[in-house]
Amino acid sequence: MINIGNKAIDTLYVGGRLVQQAWLGGKKIYPAEGQIPERIKESMVLWYDTVRQGCTNESMSANPVLTDLSGNGHDAECRNFAWTEQSGISTADYPGALVSDGVDDMAIATKPVLADYTLIVKRQIPATRSRYGVMATTRNQPGGTKMSFSFEAIQPDNNDTCVLMNYQLSGQTVNLDIANPVSWMTPNSYNGQKIARGSGLTDSDKLYLFCGGLLATYAEFLQVALYSFILFNRTLTQDEIGWVKTNLIGG
Repeated sequence: MINIGNKAIDTLYVGGRLVQQAWLGGKKIYPAEGQIPERIKESMVLWYDTVRQGCTNESMSANPVLTDLSGNGHDAECRNFAWTEQSGISTADYPGALVSDGVDDMAIATKPVLADYTLIVKRQIPATRSRYGVMATTRNQPGGTKMSFSFEAIQPDNNDTCVLMNYQLSGQTVNLDIANPVSWMTPNSYNGQKIARGSGLTDSDKLYLFCGGLLATYAEFLQVALYSFILFNRTLTQDEIGWVKTNLIGG
């Protein structure tokens, strides 16, 4: 661990760039275990990680909640999961991930209304999917437009593109790298692809995972395996996004 006196360094820059990790003699000395740079930590709205939480089908069946590891209390209630390999915590195909079946599985959390955001996710999308579905949205209701984002609306068996919505802007089609499990989005960028930001800076106070809105009858349920999901209340720098991907996503 790197220290100045008795104080551990939580943010390390070299040449004006945020250092992702530092190793000495084969031992990681930065960041310390569990240490998050203060500016990143204070911007974190919610953080789900099925492996860090220690999720099993037994534990989730007893208490079907994704715990907010940020400490902000925005736990997500999981609905309609069978708590099996194909609808629950996977032990074979996607070890440790929460797998939604694309039929009616969903999770809902309360969150602050956001005027800015960064979303960083580790997920695996099956190459064969039977239905159109949405990874995550803050849309207030099916068909509603009050949202800060609708993230990765994906067509059945289409590995090339997905659709995004961004502050009430009409859907934008972007390239989808299905082989890359880590994906991120800000109001101006999706995995490095430039996207347009809508002018209607409205949002709801709900987050929906694996579906396009609140009603369970709304046919936008995504087949996906989720490992980590982190939401921030501002646009992170590229260095900060790299730090989160290296040290927090799927650890």
